[in-house]
Amino acid sequence: MKITDNKPLSCEQFSAKRASEHLEREQEYERKARLARQTIDECEQEKRDKEADQAAFWKVVYILAHVAAALVLFTIYGFWGKS
Repeated sequence: MKITDNKPLSCEQFSAKRASEHLEREQEYERKARLARQTIDECEQEKRDKEADQAAFWKVVYILAHVAAALVLFTIYGFWGKS
């Protein structure tokens, strides 16, 4: 609500103006809060993704280490078995 002349605001106009400003502040706060929650959720998702990637990596390392150990043991057994 815009008032073009320089007359003082009536009580109703003043109250309406304050209510409008208050509503705009609340809407801006809600928008910022929603954006903050979304950013936090995205950060948490990235953290979970990194942890899952690390877990998968170490699982592969664990399996490959056991495969290598098995090959070494079978090779040693093969040499001792021929003696």
